[in-house]
Amino acid sequence: MDENAEQLSVEQDLRSEVMGQFRTACGPKVIEGWNGVKKVLEEFKSRGPAFNFILKGYHGLVLEIIKCEPYLDAAVQAAAGNKYDETVKL
Repeated sequence: MDENAEQLSVEQDLRSEVMGQFRTACGPKVIEGWNGVKKVLEEFKSRGPAFNFILKGYHGLVLEIIKCEPYLDAAVQAAAGNKYDETVKL
């Protein structure tokens, strides 16, 4: 396995782990809402460049954006508190 493929695998494993923790912490209603946002964004993407102004303002969930060393995960989650599942937009 080359270095890029190995890094991708590590990132995917970490994402799966964090998403599992997210699901446990937030519950099904938050996950349902998050999936709804993702579906709406996919719909705007499929409609072409006329909707790029909407897509440009969306950056994701705090959970998806924050990158840190694994040993800092608990501290970051504690600092983010109930904002960990908030949508980041401009």
